Amino acid sequence: MKNKLLAVLALSVLAAGCSSPEDKMRGQFLSGCAQSGADREFCNCVFEQVLLKFDVPYLERMNRTGVVSDEFVQANVEAGLWCNRIY
Repeated sequence: MKNKLLAVLALSVLAAGCSSPEDKMRGQFLSGCAQSGADREFCNCVFEQVLLKFDVPYLERMNRTGVVSDEFVQANVEAGLWCNRIY
């Protein structure tokens, strides 16, 4: 289940989104995260933690190229573990 969640979190950046660049990335991320079965609070927490390490232009580049970096996957793992303690 964790591997599925991590894959969906990492790949969710590649889906479609909302209005401002950050809103668009957030919408894509939350959509993919929710599809994995996680609740909205957890998904928001993970996204906020990921934004501490990666800026929106970085996420947009990943979206455009379709290449998910190992650093991004690791940041999702760490954020998921951290947020799991809260929610």
